[in-house]
Amino acid sequence: MKKQKKEKISITEILAAIYVVAVVIIYFLPGVLGLYDVMVGKRGLGNTISAILISSGSALFLSVPILIIGISNLRGLIKNRKEMKSSFLPIIGITFLTITIPVVLFCSINRTRYAEQQYFSDNDRGFGDIPILADCISDYFSDEYDEFVVNDIWLDSRKHISSSGRGGSSYHKEYIIYGYNNEVKLFSAQIGKEDHNSFLKSLPKGFDITVTVYKKSRFIRSVEPSVDFGREKSIEHFFEISVSGDKIVRSENLSAYEIDNLTWCEFYNGGSIQIENALCGINAEKSLEYPYSVMGDEICLFAWVDGGYKRVSNIIYKEDISQ
Repeated sequence: MKKQKKEKISITEILAAIYVVAVVIIYFLPGVLGLYDVMVGKRGLGNTISAILISSGSALFLSVPILIIGISNLRGLIKNRKEMKSSFLPIIGITFLTITIPVVLFCSINRTRYAEQQYFSDNDRGFGDIPILADCISDYFSDEYDEFVVNDIWLDSRKHISSSGRGGSSYHKEYIIYGYNNEVKLFSAQIGKEDHNSFLKSLPKGFDITVTVYKKSRFIRSVEPSVDFGREKSIEHFFEISVSGDKIVRSENLSAYEIDNLTWCEFYNGGSIQIENALCGINAEKSLEYPYSVMGDEICLFAWVDGGYKRVSNIIYKEDISQ
């Protein structure tokens, strides 16, 4: 039996394969470069502009060949229209598909990682990320912004579908920041993963924070806390306790953060790390002073915060009290 000759791969097929691989690489390039990780400040605007331009390039690389094929077929129909009995409807149909398919494909592919910001900035009008791109470019050069003072910051994340096909759907996370002043929401914006992780540690709870938001894109421009301590340390500054004669008194809540079960607690030396070590606990929600003599070595306030009992004041030591 004669051996069958192997079919040679044509140059066209090789170029087509390279083209498809290049489009896929370009599509995932913003994520590889970390352009979605930082969305705050001028660096964030630059990252967003770059990411959308790159994703738009991959969308164009897929849309343009379809447009070219459509135009080629349309030219063939027009050239041979005399030989066709009814050429009007096919020409109209091909013209419609030649225009709409590339446009729809471009807009659908060009929806990358900014679904939350499209919602917050009211830019979800069927044009993908292009309106966000225009707004970011405007903000980058104008640097116009609104300023807000908030006393409560909420950080969150949501899953969004990245792609869906026969193999199933893949998802990505988008991160969000909300700013409130006395329970009134003043702004909301999408942030990057690095922004989220940084804010989670560095932003204080219950203390004033000045936030500037870009006017067009509504991305965060800057975040400036009014105190130097971060999230965990800020909890220890909710109240200030001090010695007044032979008494220990507390301030009103220095922060705007709501807490539960405020309690005076005494401890042996070094025991005020957790409430389980307390020698005694006396309700402090209606009392501005400690009503008893201190028997232990340390006294401070504990309260229920963030799902657990935590110290919410400084520590007073027994040697500092005139008994």
